[in-house]
Formats: sequence, C-alpha cells, structure tokens
Amino acid sequence: MMTSARPPRPGQAGYALLEVAVALLVLSLGLLGVAKTQALILKSTYSSGQRALVSLAAGSLAAALEGNPSYWRGVSQGRTTPLTLTVTPGSTGPMLSSSDLTAATRDCASSSCTATELAAYDLRAWATNLQSQLGDFFQGATLVVQPPDAGTSVNVQITVRWQESLPAIQGNGAGVVDQTLTHYVQP
Repeated sequence: MMTSARPPRPGQAGYALLEVAVALLVLSLGLLGVAKTQALILKSTYSSGQRALVSLAAGSLAAALEGNPSYWRGVSQGRTTPLTLTVTPGSTGPMLSSSDLTAATRDCASSSCTATELAAYDLRAWATNLQSQLGDFFQGATLVVQPPDAGTSVNVQITVRWQESLPAIQGNGAGVVDQTLTHYVQP
C-alpha cells in the first residue's frame, strides 16, 4: 500500500527552510569565532618568537661579558658614575658609541686580542647577528656599566630595543609597537 505525503498544515509552510537558514547563521558565527581565535594565536606566536629571540640574544651577550671580565671590570674602575655604551644598527653593520671599542677592529676569531679588542669584537658580532635576525625591527641596545660599590662586583644592565609588527585583527589596526628587554649581568 502506498501512502502519500501529507500536505503541510496551514501556517507551517517554509519552516524547514527557515530552520536551515538559522543553522547556517549559527554555524557561520561559530566559524568566524574560530578564525578570530586562530588570528590571535598567530599574533601571540609571532610576538613570543621575537621576545624569545631577543631574550636568548641578551643571554648570549651576558655570557660574552662574563667571558671577558678584565675589560668590563677594568672599564668601571675609578668611575663614580655609570658608563653607558650604545649599539645602533647601521646599513653597513652595527655602530658602537665608545671610541676605544670603535677603534678596536681586530677579528678575535682568527687572532689573539686584548681585552678591549675582544669586547669590541663580541659586541659587534652580537649586534650583527641580532640585526640580521630582526632586520629593520632592531632598534639598538644600551649597556650601562655600574661602578662597583664598596666591594660589590660590577653590574651591567643590557637593554635591547626592537619593534614588533602587529597584524590587524577585527577593528584593531595593524601597527608597530616599541619593545624593550632588560637583562642584568655581573661580569
């Protein structure tokens, strides 16, 4: 026996189509939420990668300073005020603010060097590496050498400056944010 489909009751026609439209709307809103979450995750991952890179670089420079204590302790002897050294990025490589470090140009990887030449070589190699990894986002670094107080050791404050490029995410315009990381070491 064959049964025929029942005709829709008056006032019920088109409800299935409306239900499908509402389901598609709910699904699309959910997918938009997933897309925003994914964009935020990518942004956080990128920022974390840059911060980790800068943090490792600051630790690397701290290790180089600890490897040359005669220069870093000697440069602060007799001083009553902190000594500030700056490293600025340049098109031909990083530039050092200290005249004694700028004058030291020997390649310490292939020949023996004085403590001053080694300090200049370490700073240049470090800044060149960081500038190549961060590119135009590298803004420079500052080393503040604090003179020793009554028998305490020399403290060096390493501050690295860079810019972070932020992607545009739902109404938040893309932009560049200045960042700094400070690391302390006692060579």
